[in-house]
Formats: sequence, C-alpha cells, structure tokens
Amino acid sequence: MTGFYVLTRTWKTGYRFTPEDHSAEEKFYSLLKTAGIFATEEPFAVLYDGCLIAGGMETGYCDKEGRAIRFSFMLETGDTGKCFAHLAGDWDNAEEFMRSCINWEEYSREEIVFAAQDFVKWLEDYPESFRAHAVKWDKSGISELEHKSSSLWPKVCAVVAVIAAVVAVSAFLWLERLEPKVIAHEQEEVIVSQDIEPDSTELAYREIRRAIEKLNEAKQILDRLAGSLDIDSRDYSKEGY
Repeated sequence: MTGFYVLTRTWKTGYRFTPEDHSAEEKFYSLLKTAGIFATEEPFAVLYDGCLIAGGMETGYCDKEGRAIRFSFMLETGDTGKCFAHLAGDWDNAEEFMRSCINWEEYSREEIVFAAQDFVKWLEDYPESFRAHAVKWDKSGISELEHKSSSLWPKVCAVVAVIAAVVAVSAFLWLERLEPKVIAHEQEEVIVSQDIEPDSTELAYREIRRAIEKLNEAKQILDRLAGSLDIDSRDYSKEGY
C-alpha cells in the first residue's frame, strides 16, 4: 500500500524499515524526535501535518534472541485523523487486529509481509476523527505538540521574495536613472551625461549592494531555519527502537 511503512524487529538481524525508502525513513525518525519519543517500546501515536506515526504495538512474538517484537508504522495517506482517533480510543483492539495482518510464515524467512490495506481500512472505520495539526497520544492521554512546520515556510519564503523584489526594482530604477543619453552627431554616437551628478553612480551601486546584503542576510536566516527543522535520523540508534 502506497504511503504505509513498517518499522519492526526482524527474526535475526534487528530492526528494518519496510519498504525501503530513505526519505520516508528520515521523516519517520524526524517525527519521533519532534514528538519527544526516543524509543518505540511503549505505545504512542502522533498525528503531524496529516502524517500518522504509531508504535510500541505488541505482536506477541519474540526474535531468536528472545527479545519482544514490537510493531511501529507510518501512514501518509488516507484519513489519518480517524486512524489516530481509533488508535487513541481503542489501542488494545488495534493491537489485536495488527497481529492478524502479519504473515508469520514469511516473517520466519526474514520477510516482512503485512496486510496494510486491511489494517488501514480497519483503522479508518471509526466515528471520531482528529483534525489537529500536531497531536500526540500515549498511555497518559492526548497532548498537543508545538507545530512549526509547513505553516512557517510560506512566511519565510514570502519575506525572501519581497526582499528579492526590492533588490530587482531598486536596481532597475537606478539603472534607468543612469542610462546615458545618445545623440546622433555627424554619424557618430556622443555620450551626454551632464545631467547626472558626479557621484550618483557610486551612490546607486552602494544602494544596490545594501539591498543585496539584506537578501543575503535573509538567505542565512532561511538556511539556519532549515537546519533547525531538518532532523537527521542518524542521531538515533535504530537498535534502540
């Protein structure tokens, strides 16, 4: 099923993110960190900008070393608000249905085969739904998360766009003012510029440089903001999940 990913311990080799998708895996770990979740051993569900992640679901099985196999997943499509509400309101039954969706014969051969479509359909079959942008559920209840993703980017980009427009307009006006007048004189072009003050050229380029510096400052702010929001999944030790 498109937009559905699983993170679970395998029979022999540890945790695996399935299907393999580097950007989706980074997003999964990024949302974990945003929600303040540092392991997937305890039940949780997070709804963030329409993306649902949940984990700590007990499968009732252990790996070859005797460690409990727990199930976590990420859902990017469908009615994630209803899915979140169903998990928060009926976790135990959700766990039970999840277990029925795992193909344990394939699992014993190190293949993770999960009936994602059936699972999501079951989760969406719920009367309630959450429309919050950022909310988290765990055994202590439901809480709102600080939301600083997509709604912030348009504002920052708009500021940069305005500054860029100011630079463009300033440059155009100054260059219009400095454009030399050409007069035909005996089939030769004579440059006449006596109507321009001697130091106005330097003043014009000084103003343009100032505008460009402001644009560069805005770019640096945007870069710092991007760095603060880009969570590197490598900060996590996947063996802890």
